Amino acid sequence: MALTFAPGRGGRRPFLYVAAGVVISRAVVSDLVSGAAAARLFGILMALTGIGPIVAPPPEP
Repeated sequence: MALTFAPGRGGRRPFLYVAAGVVISRAVVSDLVSGAAAARLFGILMALTGIGPIVAPPPEP
């Protein structure tokens, strides 16, 4: 069970890594920046989050 959470092992739960990256990046932006700069960075984060599945490699069978 512990191996499914280690990077590169298990391969059953890649969405956990994606979700953690989104949550951590948003938390960092909201902690460090405010106002218009925060809005600009949140927009960039949303664009990168949307582009990620497009450029990601196809899943293995």
